[in-house]
Amino acid sequence: MQRIVQYLIFAIFFLLTNVEISAQPFIPAAVDTTYLRAEWRSKNYSQSLAYHYLMQHYDKQAAKDSVVFLYPSDPEPCHFRQEFKHGITYRLMTCDEEGGGEERLRFPKMELARVHSFIEDMFYDKWNSWLDDYHYHPDGAGCYYTIVQGDDFTEIQIWCGC
Repeated sequence: MQRIVQYLIFAIFFLLTNVEISAQPFIPAAVDTTYLRAEWRSKNYSQSLAYHYLMQHYDKQAAKDSVVFLYPSDPEPCHFRQEFKHGITYRLMTCDEEGGGEERLRFPKMELARVHSFIEDMFYDKWNSWLDDYHYHPDGAGCYYTIVQGDDFTEIQIWCGC
């Protein structure tokens, strides 16, 4: 009996260790920014570029939730959350009439260099530069990008305003 318990403990430890070692960082779908931006413009910017990217490259896991409209007559919400397959979550928070708007894209864990490439490909702005490994900011008004790395996720926080 003791031998069986030892074997089970060893097997569980081996499986947990093996899963941790073989886990691969997430790689986002490649971005054809010329096509994506042209298509985004053709839709009259009715949604953010980040959300448009997710809608083009990932299947929705669920309908939008936590939906809020600034005014009842608004065609688009100013706040919502949506889950996509592969553990991706998008949040829009722009209900303040002043002070800019915020978006959050949460992906499974990515390598930092890949996150940098994704931000530079998707959101390139000649006025932005990397302040450090986690902050891509303009010198003044514009869009600010912050990377948050958790144990099992990478979140890109986008705040645009002046």
